Amino acid sequence: QAELQLRHLLRRRPHEAGAYHLLGDLLWKQHQRAQAILPYRLATLLDGEQENYASTYFYALQQLGRQAEGMAYLSRRAEVLGRHPRGAMARATHVEGLASAGQPSAANEVLVAALEDFPNHVGLLNFAIQHRAQLGQFTAAEILLERLAQQDHLVANAVALCAYQKSVCDWPAMLDAANDWLALAPYSLNALEAVLDGTAAVHGRDAAVARARQAVAARPGHDDIEKLLLNTLQAASLEAEAEALLAARLQRNGDDGWAWREQAERSFKGLIAAG
Repeated sequence: QAELQLRHLLRRRPHEAGAYHLLGDLLWKQHQRAQAILPYRLATLLDGEQENYASTYFYALQQLGRQAEGMAYLSRRAEVLGRHPRGAMARATHVEGLASAGQPSAANEVLVAALEDFPNHVGLLNFAIQHRAQLGQFTAAEILLERLAQQDHLVANAVALCAYQKSVCDWPAMLDAANDWLALAPYSLNALEAVLDGTAAVHGRDAAVARARQAVAARPGHDDIEKLLLNTLQAASLEAEAEALLAARLQRNGDDGWAWREQAERSFKGLIAAG
């Protein structure tokens, strides 16, 4: 049904990049992976500014054994955009692709060149800090953090600091940065998730559950916040409350596909555990 609706939308609005991307996702999930490549590619052609579309297309090609084709696409895209402002994050996407392909030296070369061409680009600095930290290059990450702090972009600085402190396992500092991030961007689900992760690490899983309950109470019926609550409940082994949350969602919306899948998965795991 969803595929038919998307195809109907594309007949009426054939230049809708997002619909092509969603169609690709749907085909991929239905294990029609070769067929998903074309709509993924069309999405990148119709909206070349979406890094998500570019990276999804690359990873799809990579998983189908067409990595060289995907790498050529990312390289060509970054080259075409050049020093245009959009080129900064195109370089970041290229770096991610090279890293995933097991080419760390090439990834480093592209990142160094990108930082030379875009020394004060907030998005690129944020990416580079996290990339360096993930590789254990903490001194390099700290230098970039200092550069980012000079850009007077409070949210980006909080995001990068949160990721950095997590990478070095300084959980109290990570939680402080996550709380700053959430205060600056109170509707950010990523910020809330970071707060919950940091709370669990510093104060324990029960404290994280309490914080997630507060978030749900503040914005009742918000599907994505309820998903975060379910994750914290499961991590704390509060199975009865997790079941009640799923039941409430299905009572509210009987077509809630995510809740049905969660219930089915939980039932399946229960059967396996029971032998």
